[in-house]
Amino acid sequence: MSVAGPRFDIGVDHARVDLVSNHSVFRDDDYVRALLRGEQLPMHTFSSFVHEATHHWCFISPVGTALSLLYLSVAKRALDWAITGDETHTQEALGDLCTFDVAVSWLRPLNEGLAQFAEYDVRPVVAGGGSLMSPPILGALTHLFDLPGRLTRSPLQDRTPVLYELADDIDRWRLSRQTIDRKGELLLQPLDSRGSAYLLGYLTVKSLWRNAARFYPELQHADTFLLFLRKLVFGDYSLAAAILDRAEHPHRRALRIGQLLAERFHLIRLMPFDDQVSWSEFEKVLTPSPPLRAGGFVLPDWTAFAGLDNQEAVDEGRHRLTEFLVEASQPPESLERLPEFPPDFFGNVLRERYLMWLGRCAARWESTGRRRGRVLMEDAVVADFKLEKATDEGLDALSLDLYVDLYEEYRLTTVSGDKGVFGFISSRDLAEPAMADVTSAKLDRQQIATITKILHETMPNYLTGTDYRDSLERLWLGGGYDLLQSTYDIYAFDSDEWVAANLGKDGISSVLENDPDLVRTVAAITLAASAGMTPEGLGAASPNLPVDPRDAIRRVGDRWGSDDFPLASLTNDGFLRSAF
Repeated sequence: MSVAGPRFDIGVDHARVDLVSNHSVFRDDDYVRALLRGEQLPMHTFSSFVHEATHHWCFISPVGTALSLLYLSVAKRALDWAITGDETHTQEALGDLCTFDVAVSWLRPLNEGLAQFAEYDVRPVVAGGGSLMSPPILGALTHLFDLPGRLTRSPLQDRTPVLYELADDIDRWRLSRQTIDRKGELLLQPLDSRGSAYLLGYLTVKSLWRNAARFYPELQHADTFLLFLRKLVFGDYSLAAAILDRAEHPHRRALRIGQLLAERFHLIRLMPFDDQVSWSEFEKVLTPSPPLRAGGFVLPDWTAFAGLDNQEAVDEGRHRLTEFLVEASQPPESLERLPEFPPDFFGNVLRERYLMWLGRCAARWESTGRRRGRVLMEDAVVADFKLEKATDEGLDALSLDLYVDLYEEYRLTTVSGDKGVFGFISSRDLAEPAMADVTSAKLDRQQIATITKILHETMPNYLTGTDYRDSLERLWLGGGYDLLQSTYDIYAFDSDEWVAANLGKDGISSVLENDPDLVRTVAAITLAASAGMTPEGLGAASPNLPVDPRDAIRRVGDRWGSDDFPLASLTNDGFLRSAF
Protein backbone atom coordinates (compact mmCIF):
# COMPACT_ATOMS: atom_id res chain seq x y z
CA MET A 1 0.00 0.00 0.00
CA SER A 2 1.60 3.24 -1.08
CA VAL A 3 1.97 5.95 1.51
CA ALA A 4 1.41 8.46 -1.28
CA GLY A 5 -2.29 7.67 -1.29
CA PRO A 6 -4.06 4.79 0.47
CA ARG A 7 -6.48 3.42 -2.12
CA PHE A 8 -8.38 0.24 -2.77
CA ASP A 9 -8.53 -0.37 -6.52
CA ILE A 10 -11.56 -2.48 -7.25
CA GLY A 11 -11.46 -3.32 -10.94
CA VAL A 12 -12.13 -1.92 -14.38
CA ASP A 13 -15.87 -1.41 -13.96
CA HIS A 14 -15.73 -0.45 -10.33
CA ALA A 15 -14.51 2.36 -8.13
CA ARG A 16 -11.30 3.41 -6.56
CA VAL A 17 -11.86 4.11 -2.89
CA ASP A 18 -9.71 6.49 -0.87
CA LEU A 19 -9.78 5.03 2.63
CA VAL A 20 -9.08 8.35 4.35
CA SER A 21 -11.79 10.53 2.82
CA ASN A 22 -13.93 7.52 1.79
CA HIS A 23 -14.35 9.12 -1.63
CA SER A 24 -15.11 6.81 -4.51
CA VAL A 25 -16.60 6.81 -7.98
CA PHE A 26 -19.71 4.72 -8.63
CA ARG A 27 -19.88 4.62 -12.42
CA ASP A 28 -20.27 7.34 -15.06
CA ASP A 29 -22.27 10.55 -15.04
CA ASP A 30 -25.19 9.03 -16.97
CA TYR A 31 -26.18 6.99 -13.91
CA VAL A 32 -25.86 9.98 -11.59
CA ARG A 33 -28.14 11.99 -13.87
CA ALA A 34 -30.63 9.12 -14.03
CA LEU A 35 -30.78 8.93 -10.23
CA LEU A 36 -31.25 12.70 -9.99
CA ARG A 37 -34.17 12.37 -12.42
CA GLY A 38 -35.69 9.74 -10.13
CA GLU A 39 -35.19 6.87 -12.60
CA GLN A 40 -34.38 3.26 -11.78
CA LEU A 41 -31.02 2.01 -12.97
CA PRO A 42 -30.39 -1.13 -15.04
CA MET A 43 -29.63 -4.29 -13.06
CA HIS A 44 -26.02 -4.40 -14.26
CA THR A 45 -25.26 -1.49 -11.90
CA PHE A 46 -25.96 -3.78 -8.92
CA SER A 47 -22.49 -5.35 -8.95
CA SER A 48 -20.48 -2.16 -8.84
CA PHE A 49 -22.79 -0.50 -6.31
CA VAL A 50 -22.78 -3.30 -3.72
CA HIS A 51 -19.04 -3.80 -4.21
CA GLU A 52 -18.27 -0.15 -3.59
CA ALA A 53 -20.92 0.22 -0.88
CA THR A 54 -19.36 -2.68 1.02
CA HIS A 55 -15.99 -0.92 0.98
CA HIS A 56 -17.61 2.33 2.11
CA TRP A 57 -19.55 0.52 4.85
CA CYS A 58 -16.38 -1.14 6.16
CA PHE A 59 -14.51 2.18 6.16
CA ILE A 60 -17.11 4.04 8.29
CA SER A 61 -16.84 1.35 10.99
CA PRO A 62 -14.81 1.81 14.19
CA VAL A 63 -11.78 0.15 12.56
CA GLY A 64 -12.13 2.07 9.29
CA THR A 65 -12.58 5.33 11.19
CA ALA A 66 -9.54 4.56 13.37
CA LEU A 67 -7.40 4.10 10.25
CA SER A 68 -8.64 7.36 8.74
CA LEU A 69 -7.98 9.22 12.00
CA LEU A 70 -4.49 7.76 12.17
CA TYR A 71 -3.63 8.88 8.65
CA LEU A 72 -5.12 12.35 9.11
CA SER A 73 -3.08 12.78 12.31
CA VAL A 74 0.08 11.94 10.35
CA ALA A 75 -1.01 14.23 7.50
CA LYS A 76 -1.40 17.11 9.95
CA ARG A 77 2.17 16.57 11.19
CA ALA A 78 3.43 16.38 7.60
CA LEU A 79 1.59 19.59 6.70
CA ASP A 80 2.97 21.37 9.76
CA TRP A 81 6.47 20.17 8.85
CA ALA A 82 6.05 21.42 5.27
CA ILE A 83 5.09 24.87 6.61
CA THR A 84 7.52 25.24 9.54
CA GLY A 85 10.21 22.54 9.18
CA ASP A 86 9.39 21.42 12.73
CA GLU A 87 10.38 17.75 13.23
CA THR A 88 9.41 17.54 16.91
CA HIS A 89 6.62 15.02 16.35
CA THR A 90 8.17 13.13 13.43
CA GLN A 91 8.94 9.89 15.26
CA GLU A 92 5.43 9.64 16.72
CA ALA A 93 3.98 10.36 13.27
CA LEU A 94 6.15 7.67 11.66
CA GLY A 95 4.93 5.18 14.28
CA ASP A 96 1.34 6.05 13.41
CA LEU A 97 2.08 5.72 9.70
CA CYS A 98 3.72 2.32 10.19
CA THR A 99 0.64 1.11 12.03
CA PHE A 100 -1.58 2.49 9.28
CA ASP A 101 0.39 0.88 6.45
CA VAL A 102 0.61 -2.53 8.13
CA ALA A 103 -3.02 -2.52 9.24
CA VAL A 104 -4.24 -1.61 5.75
CA SER A 105 -2.11 -4.40 4.25
CA TRP A 106 -3.39 -6.92 6.81
CA LEU A 107 -7.03 -5.97 6.30
CA ARG A 108 -6.89 -5.58 2.54
CA PRO A 109 -7.58 -9.22 1.58
CA LEU A 110 -10.56 -9.29 3.94
CA ASN A 111 -11.87 -5.98 2.68
CA GLU A 112 -11.59 -7.08 -0.94
CA GLY A 113 -13.03 -10.49 -0.06
CA LEU A 114 -16.12 -8.96 1.57
CA ALA A 115 -16.71 -6.74 -1.45
CA GLN A 116 -16.37 -9.70 -3.86
CA PHE A 117 -18.67 -11.75 -1.62
CA ALA A 118 -21.30 -8.99 -1.74
CA GLU A 119 -20.99 -8.82 -5.51
CA TYR A 120 -21.15 -12.54 -6.32
CA ASP A 121 -22.97 -14.28 -3.46
CA VAL A 122 -25.20 -11.97 -1.44
CA ARG A 123 -28.91 -11.84 -2.26
CA PRO A 124 -31.80 -10.20 -0.44
CA VAL A 125 -33.07 -12.47 2.35
CA VAL A 126 -36.63 -13.20 1.25
CA ALA A 127 -37.94 -15.84 3.64
CA GLY A 128 -36.75 -17.63 6.76
CA GLY A 129 -33.94 -15.23 7.52
CA GLY A 130 -35.59 -12.63 9.70
CA SER A 131 -35.67 -8.95 8.89
CA LEU A 132 -31.90 -8.31 8.67
CA MET A 133 -30.59 -6.68 5.51
CA SER A 134 -27.12 -5.24 5.10
CA PRO A 135 -26.81 -1.53 4.25
CA PRO A 136 -25.10 -2.24 0.87
CA ILE A 137 -27.95 -4.51 -0.27
CA LEU A 138 -30.68 -2.28 1.14
CA GLY A 139 -28.95 0.72 -0.41
CA ALA A 140 -28.88 -0.92 -3.85
CA LEU A 141 -32.54 -1.96 -3.68
CA THR A 142 -33.62 1.43 -2.35
CA HIS A 143 -31.60 3.85 -4.44
CA LEU A 144 -31.00 1.95 -7.68
CA PHE A 145 -34.16 -0.16 -8.03
CA ASP A 146 -36.78 1.87 -6.14
CA LEU A 147 -37.73 -0.65 -3.46
CA PRO A 148 -39.97 1.89 -1.63
CA GLY A 149 -41.90 2.64 -4.82
CA ARG A 150 -42.25 -1.04 -5.67
CA LEU A 151 -43.63 -1.74 -2.21
CA THR A 152 -46.12 1.13 -2.54
CA ARG A 153 -47.29 -0.17 -5.92
CA SER A 154 -47.56 -3.77 -4.69
CA PRO A 155 -51.25 -4.77 -4.41
CA LEU A 156 -50.80 -6.12 -0.87
CA GLN A 157 -47.86 -3.85 -0.02
CA ASP A 158 -46.07 -7.08 0.92
CA ARG A 159 -42.29 -7.02 0.57
CA THR A 160 -41.97 -10.78 -0.01
CA PRO A 161 -43.03 -10.92 -3.69
CA VAL A 162 -41.15 -7.70 -4.39
CA LEU A 163 -37.95 -9.10 -2.88
CA TYR A 164 -38.40 -12.37 -4.78
CA GLU A 165 -38.66 -10.39 -8.01
CA LEU A 166 -35.53 -8.39 -7.22
CA ALA A 167 -33.61 -11.51 -6.14
CA ASP A 168 -34.52 -13.19 -9.45
CA ASP A 169 -33.32 -10.12 -11.35
CA ILE A 170 -30.01 -10.22 -9.46
CA ASP A 171 -29.60 -13.93 -10.22
CA ARG A 172 -30.21 -13.33 -13.92
CA TRP A 173 -27.58 -10.58 -13.98
CA ARG A 174 -25.09 -12.76 -12.13
CA LEU A 175 -25.53 -15.47 -14.73
CA SER A 176 -25.00 -13.06 -17.62
CA ARG A 177 -21.89 -13.38 -19.73
CA GLN A 178 -20.40 -10.19 -18.24
CA THR A 179 -20.58 -11.41 -14.65
CA ILE A 180 -19.50 -14.96 -15.51
CA ASP A 181 -16.43 -13.64 -17.32
CA ARG A 182 -15.54 -11.37 -14.40
CA LYS A 183 -15.94 -14.22 -11.91
CA GLY A 184 -13.71 -16.35 -14.15
CA GLU A 185 -11.02 -13.66 -14.01
CA LEU A 186 -11.26 -13.71 -10.21
CA LEU A 187 -10.81 -17.49 -10.07
CA LEU A 188 -7.61 -17.25 -12.12
CA GLN A 189 -5.92 -14.70 -9.87
CA PRO A 190 -2.93 -15.62 -7.67
CA LEU A 191 -3.38 -16.41 -3.99
CA ASP A 192 -0.72 -14.04 -2.74
CA SER A 193 -1.34 -11.27 -0.20
CA ARG A 194 1.40 -9.21 -1.86
CA GLY A 195 -0.49 -9.30 -5.16
CA SER A 196 -4.10 -8.42 -5.83
CA ALA A 197 -5.42 -10.10 -2.63
CA TYR A 198 -8.84 -10.55 -4.27
CA LEU A 199 -9.01 -14.34 -4.52
CA LEU A 200 -7.22 -14.94 -1.21
CA GLY A 201 -9.67 -12.68 0.63
CA TYR A 202 -12.68 -14.02 -1.23
CA LEU A 203 -11.89 -17.64 -0.40
CA THR A 204 -11.30 -16.68 3.23
CA VAL A 205 -14.73 -15.07 3.47
CA LYS A 206 -16.47 -17.99 1.76
CA SER A 207 -14.72 -20.58 3.93
CA LEU A 208 -15.59 -18.70 7.10
CA TRP A 209 -19.17 -18.51 5.85
CA ARG A 210 -19.41 -22.26 5.35
CA ASN A 211 -18.07 -22.90 8.85
CA ALA A 212 -20.17 -20.26 10.62
CA ALA A 213 -23.38 -21.50 9.00
CA ARG A 214 -22.97 -24.82 10.84
CA PHE A 215 -23.59 -23.11 14.18
CA TYR A 216 -26.35 -20.61 13.40
CA PRO A 217 -28.83 -21.54 10.64
CA GLU A 218 -29.49 -17.83 10.04
CA LEU A 219 -25.91 -17.47 8.81
CA GLN A 220 -26.70 -19.69 5.83
CA HIS A 221 -27.99 -16.48 4.27
CA ALA A 222 -25.01 -14.75 2.67
CA ASP A 223 -26.29 -11.26 3.47
CA THR A 224 -26.69 -12.11 7.16
CA PHE A 225 -23.14 -13.47 7.22
CA LEU A 226 -21.92 -10.28 5.52
CA LEU A 227 -23.38 -8.32 8.44
CA PHE A 228 -21.90 -10.77 10.93
CA LEU A 229 -18.32 -10.85 9.61
CA ARG A 230 -18.13 -7.11 9.06
CA LYS A 231 -19.40 -6.49 12.60
CA LEU A 232 -16.97 -8.90 14.27
CA VAL A 233 -13.92 -7.47 12.49
CA PHE A 234 -14.50 -3.92 11.27
CA GLY A 235 -16.85 -3.23 14.16
CA ASP A 236 -14.28 -4.58 16.64
CA TYR A 237 -13.48 -1.90 19.23
CA SER A 238 -10.51 -3.83 20.62
CA LEU A 239 -8.97 -3.78 17.12
CA ALA A 240 -9.67 -0.03 16.88
CA ALA A 241 -8.05 0.43 20.31
CA ALA A 242 -4.94 -1.47 19.19
CA ILE A 243 -4.65 0.64 16.03
CA LEU A 244 -4.71 3.84 18.12
CA ASP A 245 -2.42 2.61 20.92
CA ARG A 246 0.63 4.89 20.81
CA ALA A 247 2.07 3.32 23.97
CA GLU A 248 3.18 0.27 21.97
CA HIS A 249 6.32 0.15 19.83
CA PRO A 250 5.19 0.69 16.19
CA HIS A 251 6.23 -2.80 15.02
CA ARG A 252 4.60 -4.57 17.98
CA ARG A 253 1.53 -2.41 17.57
CA ALA A 254 1.31 -3.24 13.89
CA LEU A 255 1.75 -6.99 14.41
CA ARG A 256 -0.78 -6.95 17.25
CA ILE A 257 -3.38 -6.00 14.65
CA GLY A 258 -2.56 -9.13 12.66
CA GLN A 259 -2.80 -11.22 15.82
CA LEU A 260 -6.23 -9.82 16.68
CA LEU A 261 -7.46 -10.43 13.14
CA ALA A 262 -6.30 -14.07 13.27
CA GLU A 263 -8.06 -14.48 16.62
CA ARG A 264 -11.29 -13.18 15.11
CA PHE A 265 -11.04 -15.60 12.18
CA HIS A 266 -10.43 -18.45 14.61
CA LEU A 267 -13.48 -17.54 16.71
CA ILE A 268 -15.71 -17.22 13.65
CA ARG A 269 -14.52 -20.57 12.32
CA LEU A 270 -15.08 -22.49 15.57
CA MET A 271 -17.86 -20.42 17.21
CA PRO A 272 -16.97 -21.42 20.80
CA PHE A 273 -19.69 -19.07 22.06
CA ASP A 274 -22.60 -20.52 20.08
CA ASP A 275 -24.09 -22.28 23.12
CA GLN A 276 -23.82 -19.10 25.20
CA VAL A 277 -25.02 -16.42 22.78
CA SER A 278 -28.46 -16.91 21.24
CA TRP A 279 -29.13 -15.74 17.71
CA SER A 280 -31.64 -13.20 19.06
CA GLU A 281 -28.76 -11.48 20.88
CA PHE A 282 -26.73 -11.36 17.67
CA GLU A 283 -29.73 -10.05 15.77
CA LYS A 284 -30.00 -7.07 18.13
CA VAL A 285 -26.34 -6.23 17.60
CA LEU A 286 -26.40 -6.77 13.83
CA THR A 287 -29.58 -4.80 13.13
CA PRO A 288 -28.37 -1.54 11.55
CA SER A 289 -29.47 1.37 13.70
CA PRO A 290 -29.12 5.17 13.41
CA PRO A 291 -25.56 6.15 14.30
CA LEU A 292 -24.45 8.20 17.26
CA ARG A 293 -24.18 11.92 16.58
CA ALA A 294 -21.67 13.95 18.55
CA GLY A 295 -20.49 17.48 17.85
CA GLY A 296 -21.47 17.30 14.19
CA PHE A 297 -19.68 13.97 13.69
CA VAL A 298 -21.56 10.79 12.80
CA LEU A 299 -20.33 7.56 14.43
CA PRO A 300 -21.91 4.31 13.16
CA ASP A 301 -21.67 0.98 15.01
CA TRP A 302 -21.74 2.47 18.47
CA THR A 303 -23.48 -0.73 19.61
CA ALA A 304 -20.74 -3.31 20.21
CA PHE A 305 -20.84 -7.07 20.64
CA ALA A 306 -19.21 -7.32 24.06
CA GLY A 307 -19.12 -11.12 23.86
CA LEU A 308 -15.97 -10.75 21.79
CA ASP A 309 -15.15 -7.13 22.50
CA ASN A 310 -15.21 -7.30 26.29
CA GLN A 311 -16.61 -4.16 27.86
CA GLU A 312 -13.19 -2.89 28.90
CA ALA A 313 -11.96 -3.15 25.30
CA VAL A 314 -15.13 -1.49 24.03
CA ASP A 315 -14.67 1.44 26.43
CA GLU A 316 -10.99 1.76 25.56
CA GLY A 317 -11.70 1.71 21.83
CA ARG A 318 -14.44 4.34 22.13
CA HIS A 319 -12.24 6.50 24.35
CA ARG A 320 -9.33 6.44 21.90
CA LEU A 321 -11.60 7.04 18.90
CA THR A 322 -13.04 10.11 20.63
CA GLU A 323 -9.58 11.40 21.55
CA PHE A 324 -8.24 10.95 18.03
CA LEU A 325 -11.39 12.47 16.53
CA VAL A 326 -10.72 15.67 18.47
CA GLU A 327 -7.00 15.57 17.62
CA ALA A 328 -7.42 14.86 13.91
CA SER A 329 -10.21 17.40 13.34
CA GLN A 330 -8.23 20.36 14.74
CA PRO A 331 -5.95 22.13 12.23
CA PRO A 332 -2.30 22.77 13.12
CA GLU A 333 -1.64 26.34 14.29
CA SER A 334 0.85 26.83 11.47
CA LEU A 335 -2.00 26.58 8.98
CA GLU A 336 -2.64 30.27 9.60
CA ARG A 337 0.33 30.90 7.30
CA LEU A 338 -1.59 29.31 4.41
CA PRO A 339 -4.79 31.37 4.08
CA GLU A 340 -5.72 29.47 0.93
CA PHE A 341 -5.89 26.20 2.91
CA PRO A 342 -9.33 25.91 4.59
CA PRO A 343 -8.76 25.66 8.35
CA ASP A 344 -11.82 23.44 8.79
CA PHE A 345 -10.65 20.87 6.22
CA PHE A 346 -9.81 18.13 8.71
CA GLY A 347 -13.18 18.39 10.44
CA ASN A 348 -14.99 18.53 7.11
CA VAL A 349 -13.39 15.38 5.73
CA LEU A 350 -14.36 13.48 8.89
CA ARG A 351 -17.94 14.74 8.64
CA GLU A 352 -18.28 13.92 4.97
CA ARG A 353 -16.75 10.44 4.92
CA TYR A 354 -19.88 8.97 6.53
CA LEU A 355 -21.90 9.67 3.36
CA MET A 356 -21.32 7.56 0.25
CA TRP A 357 -20.49 9.76 -2.74
CA LEU A 358 -21.81 8.45 -6.06
CA GLY A 359 -20.60 11.07 -8.49
CA ARG A 360 -20.88 14.54 -9.97
CA CYS A 361 -22.64 16.06 -12.95
CA ALA A 362 -23.03 19.51 -14.45
CA ALA A 363 -26.07 21.76 -14.06
CA ARG A 364 -26.90 25.44 -14.55
CA TRP A 365 -28.71 28.21 -12.71
CA GLU A 366 -31.75 30.01 -14.12
CA SER A 367 -32.90 33.10 -12.25
CA THR A 368 -36.65 33.42 -11.59
CA GLY A 369 -36.63 36.54 -9.45
CA ARG A 370 -34.75 38.38 -6.73
CA ARG A 371 -32.69 35.76 -4.88
CA ARG A 372 -34.75 33.03 -6.50
CA GLY A 373 -33.91 30.56 -9.21
CA ARG A 374 -34.00 27.04 -10.52
CA VAL A 375 -31.32 24.41 -10.87
CA LEU A 376 -31.54 22.84 -14.32
CA MET A 377 -29.92 19.64 -15.51
CA GLU A 378 -30.26 19.13 -19.27
CA ASP A 379 -33.18 21.61 -19.18
CA ALA A 380 -35.03 19.54 -16.58
CA VAL A 381 -35.74 21.30 -13.29
CA VAL A 382 -33.92 19.61 -10.43
CA ALA A 383 -34.98 22.05 -7.69
CA ASP A 384 -36.22 25.57 -6.97
CA PHE A 385 -34.17 27.69 -4.60
CA LYS A 386 -34.62 30.79 -2.52
CA LEU A 387 -31.23 32.16 -1.57
CA GLU A 388 -31.11 33.30 2.05
CA LYS A 389 -27.68 34.88 2.42
CA ALA A 390 -26.54 35.93 -1.03
CA THR A 391 -27.75 37.02 -4.43
CA ASP A 392 -27.51 34.86 -7.52
CA GLU A 393 -25.17 37.32 -9.21
CA GLY A 394 -22.54 35.38 -11.09
CA LEU A 395 -24.32 32.05 -10.70
CA ASP A 396 -24.30 30.16 -13.96
CA ALA A 397 -22.47 26.83 -14.29
CA LEU A 398 -23.19 24.55 -11.33
CA SER A 399 -22.08 21.14 -10.12
CA LEU A 400 -24.30 18.53 -8.47
CA ASP A 401 -22.69 15.95 -6.17
CA LEU A 402 -24.85 12.97 -5.27
CA TYR A 403 -24.51 11.17 -1.91
CA VAL A 404 -26.45 8.40 -0.20
CA ASP A 405 -26.76 7.58 3.48
CA LEU A 406 -26.60 3.79 3.77
CA TYR A 407 -28.10 3.79 7.25
CA GLU A 408 -30.96 6.27 7.02
CA GLU A 409 -31.80 5.51 3.39
CA TYR A 410 -31.89 8.96 1.85
CA ARG A 411 -30.12 10.58 -1.09
CA LEU A 412 -28.56 13.99 -0.77
CA THR A 413 -27.39 16.29 -3.56
CA THR A 414 -25.16 19.29 -2.97
CA VAL A 415 -25.41 22.25 -5.34
CA SER A 416 -22.19 24.23 -5.83
CA GLY A 417 -20.96 27.12 -7.90
CA ASP A 418 -17.67 28.95 -8.15
CA LYS A 419 -17.83 29.91 -4.47
CA GLY A 420 -18.60 26.44 -3.17
CA VAL A 421 -21.71 24.63 -1.95
CA PHE A 422 -24.78 26.82 -1.47
CA GLY A 423 -27.69 24.36 -1.40
CA PHE A 424 -28.87 20.85 -0.62
CA ILE A 425 -31.51 18.66 -2.24
CA SER A 426 -32.75 15.63 -0.31
CA SER A 427 -34.77 12.67 -1.57
CA ARG A 428 -37.04 13.09 1.46
CA ASP A 429 -37.53 15.34 4.45
CA LEU A 430 -34.77 14.68 6.95
CA ALA A 431 -35.16 14.35 10.69
CA GLU A 432 -33.66 17.24 12.62
CA PRO A 433 -30.45 15.44 13.73
CA ALA A 434 -29.64 14.39 10.17
CA MET A 435 -30.50 17.82 8.80
CA ALA A 436 -28.26 19.48 11.39
CA ASP A 437 -25.38 17.20 10.34
CA VAL A 438 -25.88 18.06 6.67
CA THR A 439 -26.03 21.81 7.18
CA SER A 440 -23.06 21.89 9.59
CA ALA A 441 -20.82 19.92 7.22
CA LYS A 442 -19.37 21.76 4.23
CA LEU A 443 -19.73 18.70 1.97
CA ASP A 444 -17.57 20.43 -0.63
CA ARG A 445 -16.52 17.25 -2.35
CA GLN A 446 -14.26 18.90 -4.90
CA GLN A 447 -12.35 20.82 -2.25
CA ILE A 448 -11.96 17.78 -0.01
CA ALA A 449 -10.79 15.56 -2.88
CA THR A 450 -8.29 18.18 -4.06
CA ILE A 451 -6.77 18.81 -0.64
CA THR A 452 -6.72 15.10 0.25
CA LYS A 453 -4.66 14.55 -2.91
CA ILE A 454 -2.27 17.30 -1.80
CA LEU A 455 -1.84 15.63 1.59
CA HIS A 456 -1.12 12.27 -0.06
CA GLU A 457 1.48 13.94 -2.28
CA THR A 458 3.09 15.67 0.73
CA MET A 459 3.70 12.39 2.53
CA PRO A 460 6.66 11.10 0.43
CA ASN A 461 8.52 14.39 1.01
CA TYR A 462 7.86 14.09 4.73
CA LEU A 463 9.49 10.65 4.73
CA THR A 464 12.59 11.79 2.84
CA GLY A 465 15.61 11.67 5.11
CA THR A 466 14.00 9.23 7.54
CA ASP A 467 14.51 5.47 7.79
CA TYR A 468 10.76 4.85 7.50
CA ARG A 469 10.80 2.81 4.32
CA ASP A 470 13.78 0.72 5.42
CA SER A 471 12.16 0.09 8.80
CA LEU A 472 8.89 -0.99 7.18
CA GLU A 473 10.75 -3.24 4.77
CA ARG A 474 12.60 -4.90 7.65
CA LEU A 475 9.29 -5.61 9.36
CA TRP A 476 7.85 -7.26 6.25
CA LEU A 477 10.94 -9.21 5.20
CA GLY A 478 11.68 -10.19 8.79
CA GLY A 479 8.60 -12.37 8.90
CA GLY A 480 5.75 -9.91 8.45
CA TYR A 481 4.83 -11.11 4.95
CA ASP A 482 4.85 -14.73 6.06
CA LEU A 483 2.59 -13.96 9.02
CA LEU A 484 0.20 -12.02 6.83
CA GLN A 485 0.00 -14.83 4.29
CA SER A 486 -0.50 -17.48 6.97
CA THR A 487 -3.25 -15.40 8.60
CA TYR A 488 -5.35 -15.99 5.49
CA ASP A 489 -4.03 -19.28 4.09
CA ILE A 490 -5.34 -21.50 6.86
CA TYR A 491 -8.84 -20.05 6.53
CA ALA A 492 -8.89 -19.54 2.77
CA PHE A 493 -8.20 -23.27 2.23
CA ASP A 494 -10.12 -24.36 5.35
CA SER A 495 -7.01 -26.32 6.44
CA ASP A 496 -7.38 -28.60 3.42
CA GLU A 497 -3.82 -29.74 2.63
CA TRP A 498 -4.59 -30.85 -0.93
CA VAL A 499 -6.17 -27.50 -1.82
CA ALA A 500 -3.36 -25.52 -0.20
CA ALA A 501 -0.66 -27.54 -1.96
CA ASN A 502 -2.26 -27.44 -5.41
CA LEU A 503 -3.71 -23.93 -5.49
CA GLY A 504 -0.73 -22.44 -3.70
CA LYS A 505 1.64 -23.92 -6.28
CA ASP A 506 -0.12 -23.72 -9.63
CA GLY A 507 -3.34 -21.82 -9.04
CA ILE A 508 -6.68 -22.91 -10.38
CA SER A 509 -5.86 -22.60 -14.09
CA SER A 510 -3.93 -25.88 -14.24
CA VAL A 511 -6.76 -27.70 -12.43
CA LEU A 512 -9.09 -26.39 -15.13
CA GLU A 513 -6.71 -27.61 -17.85
CA ASN A 514 -5.95 -24.01 -18.90
CA ASP A 515 -9.17 -24.28 -20.87
CA PRO A 516 -11.01 -20.92 -21.10
CA ASP A 517 -14.31 -22.65 -21.89
CA LEU A 518 -14.05 -24.82 -18.78
CA VAL A 519 -13.04 -21.80 -16.69
CA ARG A 520 -16.09 -19.89 -17.88
CA THR A 521 -18.46 -22.76 -17.16
CA VAL A 522 -16.98 -23.40 -13.72
CA ALA A 523 -17.32 -19.68 -12.95
CA ALA A 524 -21.00 -19.96 -13.87
CA ILE A 525 -21.36 -23.00 -11.61
CA THR A 526 -19.89 -21.08 -8.65
CA LEU A 527 -22.40 -18.26 -9.21
CA ALA A 528 -25.33 -20.64 -9.64
CA ALA A 529 -24.36 -22.52 -6.47
CA SER A 530 -24.75 -19.33 -4.44
CA ALA A 531 -28.22 -18.92 -5.93
CA GLY A 532 -29.20 -22.48 -4.95
CA MET A 533 -29.63 -23.76 -8.51
CA THR A 534 -29.45 -27.15 -10.21
CA PRO A 535 -27.40 -27.86 -13.36
CA GLU A 536 -30.64 -27.73 -15.35
CA GLY A 537 -31.53 -24.38 -13.82
CA LEU A 538 -28.11 -23.04 -14.73
CA GLY A 539 -28.46 -24.36 -18.26
CA ALA A 540 -31.79 -22.59 -18.64
CA ALA A 541 -30.47 -19.32 -17.16
CA SER A 542 -27.25 -19.39 -19.23
CA PRO A 543 -28.05 -21.41 -22.35
CA ASN A 544 -24.85 -20.43 -24.19
CA LEU A 545 -22.30 -21.88 -21.78
CA PRO A 546 -19.44 -23.44 -23.76
CA VAL A 547 -19.48 -26.65 -21.66
CA ASP A 548 -22.51 -28.48 -20.32
CA PRO A 549 -22.56 -27.98 -16.51
CA ARG A 550 -22.70 -31.74 -15.79
CA ASP A 551 -19.80 -32.38 -18.17
CA ALA A 552 -17.84 -29.61 -16.46
CA ILE A 553 -18.49 -31.19 -13.06
CA ARG A 554 -17.23 -34.55 -14.32
CA ARG A 555 -14.07 -33.01 -15.79
CA VAL A 556 -13.35 -31.05 -12.62
CA GLY A 557 -14.01 -34.15 -10.51
CA ASP A 558 -11.25 -36.02 -12.33
CA ARG A 559 -8.67 -33.38 -11.35
CA TRP A 560 -9.96 -31.93 -8.08
CA GLY A 561 -8.77 -33.84 -5.03
CA SER A 562 -10.97 -32.47 -2.24
CA ASP A 563 -14.61 -33.38 -1.64
CA ASP A 564 -14.72 -31.22 1.49
CA PHE A 565 -13.63 -28.10 -0.43
CA PRO A 566 -15.55 -28.47 -3.69
CA LEU A 567 -14.77 -26.52 -6.82
CA ALA A 568 -17.71 -27.74 -8.89
CA SER A 569 -19.87 -30.60 -7.67
CA LEU A 570 -23.42 -31.59 -6.67
CA THR A 571 -25.07 -31.98 -3.28
CA ASN A 572 -26.96 -35.17 -2.44
CA ASP A 573 -30.12 -33.30 -3.41
CA GLY A 574 -28.80 -32.49 -6.86
CA PHE A 575 -28.00 -28.81 -6.32
CA LEU A 576 -24.79 -27.20 -7.46
CA ARG A 577 -22.08 -26.88 -4.85
CA SER A 578 -18.88 -24.82 -4.77
CA ALA A 579 -16.55 -23.38 -2.16
CA PHE A 580 -15.53 -20.67 -4.65
